[in-house]
Order: sequence, then structure tokens, then C-alpha cells
Amino acid sequence: MQSTELIRARQFDSKTSRRIASDLHRNSSTISHELKCGTGCQIGANHQPFKTYFADNAQLIYDNHRMACRAVS
Repeated sequence: MQSTELIRARQFDSKTSRRIASDLHRNSSTISHELKCGTGCQIGANHQPFKTYFADNAQLIYDNHRMACRAVS
């Protein structure tokens, strides 16, 4: 399981970013940043919006930023 999937599973279990960081042996600010970048809005069954973490969304944002920062030859 990739670390982004572990972050999603632990966040779903209502773990704090500090606890997730401790479990994954990462800095808590790294986990906090990952959660911030990968969080998106969903509409629930009761038609109310809620925020949740998407590992695929976080990876897509990372890849886009990575491509944008490369120097032009």
C-alpha cells in the first residue's frame, strides 16, 4: 500500500495528522500538506457538501506541479 493510500485510510479512521505522521515515520507538516493538497469537496447522500482526501487527486496535483516547474530547454 502506498503512503497516500495509508494516509486516506488513517484519515478515514479520524486519526490526526500528527498520529498519521507518527505511524508513517514522516514529519507532521508533510502529512498536513499532503492532506491539504489532496482534499476535495464531495456531495453526500444528504446532498450536503463535505471535504475528503483523495490520494489520486493529490498525485495529479503533484505531477502537474512537477511538470510546470521544469526548465524550458
